[in-house]
Amino acid sequence: MATDDFNDFIESCGLTEMKSMGAKFSWCNGQRGLARSWSKLDRCLLNPLAVELLLDALYNCLPHSTSDHAPMLLVLKSQASFSEELESELLIAKEELAVWLLREETRLSQQAKIRWMEKGKASAQFFKTFASVNKPMVKEMRLRDGSCLSTPKAIHVGAVEFLSDFLKARPRRATPDLSLFVQNVVTEEENNTLLQLPSIQEVKEAMFSILADSSPGLDGFWSGFYCSCWDIVEADVVVAVRKFLSGATLPRFYSASYIVLLPKVPNLTGFDKFRPISLCSVVYKGAPLISYLLYADDIIVFANGGKSSLRAIWDAFAQYEDWSGQVVSKEKSSIFFPKLFTSAQKRSALRISSFSEGSFPVKYLGAPLVSGRMKVIHFDGLIHRIRSQLKGWQTKFLSSGAHLLLLRHIVASVPIHLLSVLYAPKAVVASLNRLMNVEVSLFMKFAWKLLTQNSIWVNFFKAKYVKERHISLIEASKGSLLWKRIIAVLPKVLSNAKWKVRDGHVSIWRDNWLSSGAIIDSCEILELPLLTIKECRIHNGWDVDLLKRLVGESKLEEILTSLGEQKDGADILIWKPSLDGNFCSKLAWECIRFRAPKSKWARWIWHSALPKKYSVIMWKALNFCLSVDARIEKLRIPVVSKCECCVRGCLEDQDHVLATGTLATEIWHRALLSLGMPFDPSRP
Repeated sequence: MATDDFNDFIESCGLTEMKSMGAKFSWCNGQRGLARSWSKLDRCLLNPLAVELLLDALYNCLPHSTSDHAPMLLVLKSQASFSEELESELLIAKEELAVWLLREETRLSQQAKIRWMEKGKASAQFFKTFASVNKPMVKEMRLRDGSCLSTPKAIHVGAVEFLSDFLKARPRRATPDLSLFVQNVVTEEENNTLLQLPSIQEVKEAMFSILADSSPGLDGFWSGFYCSCWDIVEADVVVAVRKFLSGATLPRFYSASYIVLLPKVPNLTGFDKFRPISLCSVVYKGAPLISYLLYADDIIVFANGGKSSLRAIWDAFAQYEDWSGQVVSKEKSSIFFPKLFTSAQKRSALRISSFSEGSFPVKYLGAPLVSGRMKVIHFDGLIHRIRSQLKGWQTKFLSSGAHLLLLRHIVASVPIHLLSVLYAPKAVVASLNRLMNVEVSLFMKFAWKLLTQNSIWVNFFKAKYVKERHISLIEASKGSLLWKRIIAVLPKVLSNAKWKVRDGHVSIWRDNWLSSGAIIDSCEILELPLLTIKECRIHNGWDVDLLKRLVGESKLEEILTSLGEQKDGADILIWKPSLDGNFCSKLAWECIRFRAPKSKWARWIWHSALPKKYSVIMWKALNFCLSVDARIEKLRIPVVSKCECCVRGCLEDQDHVLATGTLATEIWHRALLSLGMPFDPSRP
């Protein structure tokens, strides 16, 4: 009642509340936790004359000191005489400032290279903070001889000397004859195709495939320039590419590049902890098949531990070094011994190899390798990476829509690699916010490859576990942990796939090649359980008598209609949820994930044309979780509510803010008028 009386007093006297900045509430009870409450008890009011004279007047609630009421700073400015010339200059200056701010944001976003961020979703301050937070600070470097470089000049000179030695030309060696090891797998027709000069369209596709905000080379031009000016530079670029592929030397202007050092580890201690990369010019990147770089990544070699076996491995390493000119980094290489190895055996192996002894767990290609079962502690690195990408400063500088994009990016990219190769404990999956369905979809991808591909990996698993049986008969309780997970999701893959029969190597009983599903679901197998469709062929037709004996008269017509004429080529497995028939992890996840009841407004709220922050606001409104005063009071936080957009200062609830308030009513009125629709002010 007291609040209503006070608001009535303000209205009857014709007073207007002064504009404010800073903190919204001026009083606090000084308590902690849920007992703490805020309120707006102190206000500055203006009569009509003051409103006319003091258009720029405002007050600011300063931080609390000794009193529970915040001190208030008044800023009173009288209205100066209006000048049309000054107003025009101000508008021009604001437009120029907006243009330069947009250019600055574009420059900073290109430097930050945040691929998930949509254009216009973050401010320049976000990109500045991102660059400063993620910029590594090098304060000292240690050399291999143990000396320490601590000044910027010494570090600079040391980096130049290290890279000069690392990248210097090596003495030429006699090229070995490796023709005996090269298989003749390229046909003459394929070779002629490879030797043809690229078409204009191929050069254009190669150029346009480069990211628009990729780093420019020494000439300062990035791919966005070439794409936007392609009509002008097309002929010159195509001629340059074709000349090079015809045998001309690539000019130094194109091949020159910057060298940028990327840190391999968070805390840098030596120059060998950097990974040098080249910022090549766009023409050098866009020329198809310009150059190849043969390099060896980290590898794991398994051996029985015997001296003869170890010496054979070292001989192979030495021959590789002789042929390739590359050197095995012994200081970075380790040997992992089994528990039954004696100390003498370890010393002998370490002496032969000059490697160090390694210990588990260790990371290989980003995945932890452990001795025994995977534990939650082995995934601490993954959890830490996700938490580090959800830092509080990002939430501060991002809108709700941009924050949603950040969450999508992290969930889609960070855990994918680990979850696709490892079986994560349930506690880890729970901490990753219900990512188990994502993990299942990744194992479904492995199962799809097992059914469709002919690779070393597939042949190994088929030879070890499948053998002559149909894959649907494999028990999920036997085999390695990876194999168990693949077989466990196999029924989900088969239920969403269908075979398109060509040469007929699929099972006539168990494979899904009919529109009604696998025959075994409707017919009992009385004989020939391993029969394939190919074995039902006779000359240019089908063995009708055999099919009739196996499935009966009722099923025969459907089978003959589905088979039709015999076709050449390999059988094709079609992924039914996809329009093109190709497997997709995203669609696999859509097939298995839990779905809440879909709102009839979902397609409108999350429309791609709407900015994400507006979609988030509408979603919050539909779920009654907008942060209005009424919502805060429901959380048992005392607050004096007053709508800032109304003269009467009504209670700020969701309906008032979005529908029945003075400002909301005016907005709806104008919107409906522009759409040619009637407006009823009495209708909420």
